[in-house]
Amino acid sequence: MLKLLIRLALYLNFNATLRTAAKLEYGAGIFCFKLAIRAQDDGYLNLAKFLKAQYAEEDGHARMLGGLVDGVERLHRNTQTGVWQRGQDYQALDGISQRYWAAKLFFWFQKPEELGWADILAFMCVVEQQVAKFYEVLQEVEDRAIAATAAKILQDELEHAGYLKNCLDSFHVDANSAIAYWQDRKILAVLGGVIDLVISYWSNRSSAKTD
Repeated sequence: MLKLLIRLALYLNFNATLRTAAKLEYGAGIFCFKLAIRAQDDGYLNLAKFLKAQYAEEDGHARMLGGLVDGVERLHRNTQTGVWQRGQDYQALDGISQRYWAAKLFFWFQKPEELGWADILAFMCVVEQQVAKFYEVLQEVEDRAIAATAAKILQDELEHAGYLKNCLDSFHVDANSAIAYWQDRKILAVLGGVIDLVISYWSNRSSAKTD
């Protein structure tokens, strides 16, 4: 079901889908950076080190995707304001975005950073597995540059998921049940994804008519 939605999104507006993926990678990176600080404060130094490394990789993924779409970095961080900047439009440095219905329903309108470590690691593991499916689809495209980039990012995402699952063993007596709980939430995320897709489709149509 998820791969079908991904293929549909890419078919309806390939470039817009890549741009959205880039924004989400930026958001995931910022979320990891925030978590790294929290992990360090809580004394989980190895986890903090991993999260900082994951932040750098997610940030790199966003830059690669942005480069594929526009040939240049589409977004960059304004170091003085602490926001991601596009021209004169600014977006809050929120980490995982609450803008999308997929995220809203997946977390059931909670702020993910306010969850306990077991839940955070479990949902991150699930999210990484789902994100991997996006790149599994993307690496099938005919454009060799895009396919190669997708394959590289896919490998990183799978490694993230594996490490997160190993970490979860230290925070939950039954890591598989913790992951299963968030796996069940995927149904809500898919429903939200359909809503996001419809909103994006009609928004693009309205923009086209205006132009």
